[in-house]
Amino acid sequence: MAIVTALAAKAAELTAGGVGSAFRRLYRLIRDRFGTGTPEASVFAAAMRRPDDRELRADVADALAGMMVVDSEFAGRIRAAWRDTTVERGGVVNHFNGRAENVLQVRDISGDVRFGQ
Repeated sequence: MAIVTALAAKAAELTAGGVGSAFRRLYRLIRDRFGTGTPEASVFAAAMRRPDDRELRADVADALAGMMVVDSEFAGRIRAAWRDTTVERGGVVNHFNGRAENVLQVRDISGDVRFGQ
């Protein structure tokens, strides 16, 4: 889900060519693997057009995960491209999976962080 969320957040920049080459490579890997005219391609395109639609992102993440299970070479290329995007973003990947009342994911903090009152 993290990969799809990151791509969806950068969707406008991807189509305008305003993001780094690692994100473009990751986007193209997924787009090309999903093909054209397939249900996966349709939901991927819709998720890129509507980045705030969590259900669409989940559908893309499920399709991507399924393809990565059946195609280990593709899975390796996706993982490598995802690692490359980490470098472009300053070397930090925030990932949370589970249940929590509040989650704070940051890189650099200047000053205090306070939770509660």
